[in-house]
Amino acid sequence: MSYGAAILLALVTAVLWGSYAVPLKVTGPRGHHPLSFNVGAGLGFALFGWVLTLVSDPTSIAITASKYGSLLWAPAAVGFLLMVGLAFGFTAIGNIGMARAIGVWNMCGIGGALIAVLFFGEMRAAPGWAIALLLVGGAVIVIGGLICGWSSIIQARASGESAGTAGAKAKAGFIQAAIAAVFFSVFLVPCIAAPEFSAGYPNAWIAWGGIGAIVGALVSGFLFMGGRFGTTLRVPGSFWLGAILGGAIWTAGYTLLNLAMPVTGLAVGFPIALSNTIISALWGIFVFKELKGAPRAAFAYTWIGAIVVVIGVTIVSYARSVPPIS
Repeated sequence: MSYGAAILLALVTAVLWGSYAVPLKVTGPRGHHPLSFNVGAGLGFALFGWVLTLVSDPTSIAITASKYGSLLWAPAAVGFLLMVGLAFGFTAIGNIGMARAIGVWNMCGIGGALIAVLFFGEMRAAPGWAIALLLVGGAVIVIGGLICGWSSIIQARASGESAGTAGAKAKAGFIQAAIAAVFFSVFLVPCIAAPEFSAGYPNAWIAWGGIGAIVGALVSGFLFMGGRFGTTLRVPGSFWLGAILGGAIWTAGYTLLNLAMPVTGLAVGFPIALSNTIISALWGIFVFKELKGAPRAAFAYTWIGAIVVVIGVTIVSYARSVPPIS
């Protein structure tokens, strides 16, 4: 695969990752809890991975079970960490909206870049100034996320809710999105344990990861809500279809990114995928009218934050494109 094709796959991932929460926004107003959507998304992750694998390379399931049996925990851990992060993320969307929640949790771009450098050693041969660019770009991504989050606080202060209630909701959503960013920064770390598995059998890797995704969605639901979680799962079939679709959309993006990363590296592919901030902002602002009636400052901060994130992604991508020192 050429470098340009790999970059294109990462950009398509950005479109999919910026759109996967759309079914939550469509079904959410019916009063269903976002954590029940997270369970459906976990099912969507698993179904997409297993169907894709059984259609494209059915023998890979048996091969990986035999060859990497002691390492099947690694893809499962990826799915588990992802769904715990999404539990925080979907809850944040309920508090501060899709545009800003995704903007905030895309601060994980700096985490992904650091992991690529510190754990995967992707830039160990790069000049020092290139690594500095990577860190600067990551910091810019963090700043963009913080700006997006601040816009929700501005809107909350200007809303008709009491200052205490609106402010608490905005702050809770920001904190939840920031915690999601931590999980999204580390969810690919288990790939270190089995690089040949994840690179050689990417579809089977995602299929096995679907098992961890279901477990992660259920565990995080019970941790958030305890015994009340069971009641949130009593939802109409149309809601489950939307939730499963959301999980499948995200996993489709993850599948494409898995194909791109052997060429781009995690340090480029992952941050480019995080330009999904712009896509989620377009959905949130123009389709779901999340900023309707908001002060101009809130609207401006949301867009400025999204643009700053994209600038950070561009800086990171340029840093990684520097040829290694021979």
